[in-house]
Amino acid sequence: MRRKRFWIIVIFCILMTPACGGISALEETSKPTVTPIATTDPALTTISDGTWLVGEEVPAGIYSAPGGDECSWKRRSGFSGTSDDTIAGDFGVVRPVVEIAPTDKGFTTSDCGQWTLVKSVSTPMPTPTLTPTKKPAPKPVVSIPQGWQPISSERLGYSLAVPRGWLIFDLQSGQLGQFIGSLGDPAAAAQLQEFLDSPEGQNAGHLAVELNIFAQPPFSSLAGVYTFPLSDDISQEQVKEYVAGAIESVDMDYVKLQSLEIGTINNLPSIQGVGTVDLSSADFDFNAHVVITALRANDTAYILLLVTWANVAKGKQPLIDQIVGTFRSNIPAPISEPAGVVKPGTYLVGIDIQPATYVGHTGTGIGDFCYWERLKDLTGKFNSILANDNSIGLFYVEILPSDKAFMTRCELKHIDQVPAPDKFLTNLLPGMYIVHRDIAPGLYRGQAPQGDSCYWERLRNALGVFSDILANDNAEGRYFVEVLPSDFAVRFRCPVEKVR
Repeated sequence: MRRKRFWIIVIFCILMTPACGGISALEETSKPTVTPIATTDPALTTISDGTWLVGEEVPAGIYSAPGGDECSWKRRSGFSGTSDDTIAGDFGVVRPVVEIAPTDKGFTTSDCGQWTLVKSVSTPMPTPTLTPTKKPAPKPVVSIPQGWQPISSERLGYSLAVPRGWLIFDLQSGQLGQFIGSLGDPAAAAQLQEFLDSPEGQNAGHLAVELNIFAQPPFSSLAGVYTFPLSDDISQEQVKEYVAGAIESVDMDYVKLQSLEIGTINNLPSIQGVGTVDLSSADFDFNAHVVITALRANDTAYILLLVTWANVAKGKQPLIDQIVGTFRSNIPAPISEPAGVVKPGTYLVGIDIQPATYVGHTGTGIGDFCYWERLKDLTGKFNSILANDNSIGLFYVEILPSDKAFMTRCELKHIDQVPAPDKFLTNLLPGMYIVHRDIAPGLYRGQAPQGDSCYWERLRNALGVFSDILANDNAEGRYFVEVLPSDFAVRFRCPVEKVR
């Protein structure tokens, strides 16, 4: 009976530790076949001033540069010297980010500083052969659900979150060993500590457990993080091969692999394996459902192990997808943390900037405005823009997880960094105001200048999309606007005052 009490260490041992022949064989099995990603020789991953042939001199991919007032760039479809050669381009931008497509013929840049490859764009991977039907990877959920507990490791460079109430163990702190020892098995605690003290054990991150003391066994789910430093850059196909090999190296009386799929999660290349763990031969009377996700970030492969019981796996799958969706690598460190300051430039959503509502503030005179864009891709084409605006005064912008990138010409702050007014404002300068945060619902009065009009709009959100305008007008003379309690925000182009 004593063995049945230590289900946490048994599951963790089967799939995560070298001593049990688990997935930590990844490093050893991958080294003989490690090769660089196609066309990403280090000499080709930076671009200086000039015109370069795509695919021959520079690889396709997403590039970033310092930029500046004199910066100009063009994606080229040819070299005939006519305007038809330009696919997209821009001038005078700070920190431009551009996606050069494999079909582009060339790329021209001037006075932008050195462009650096942020992410390669390779040809589509072949359909994995280990699963008969291809299913889509879980939809990325980059933002942390309200009330969840954040987990982070500066040492290993990652963060994620689990629901509130889960027990969280930093595997390098000795917490899990103390917990197991308190349950009456010091030998198991010593065995765990021996592994954690080994070189391989230093790659273990966190373990989080959802307890249910009325169930047998007394937990519903667990999540673990393990890392594998890699000496060479590797492709997704190679990640898939060594993850498959590592899983298959486990005693198959325990583990049955059902699928193994290539995808992208949170803008990181990923491999996700789904399987079952049959523990009947180990004197346990239950089976486990296992989701193993390998996420590739520079020179590190992060392994997320999510376990629940087979009989509740279907109902737990949305929770598993959410936990995986909160994972973020801090290698390289994000340029802007969710609660930080966003400087002028272009930022990849989920990597450089997190989905959230951001606040900006400019003047209200002629030329005092902030231009920004929400982008669905980085091709530089006009139809890449999901929403944009020349905002004046106080304004808000909501960035969604589905956005590819965000560009701003002025400084913004995460809304949590900007305190709400101590009391609702009643005399408003031109700008945008959130109802119940900045202002109260009610009746507002304005006066348009002689011979001119004043634009206003009531909004359902801060996405900047035309369809989200509840009502608007170019008012002339003396006018009134009734702000409803259900409105998200209102924007005025002229000063107004609350009259009731």
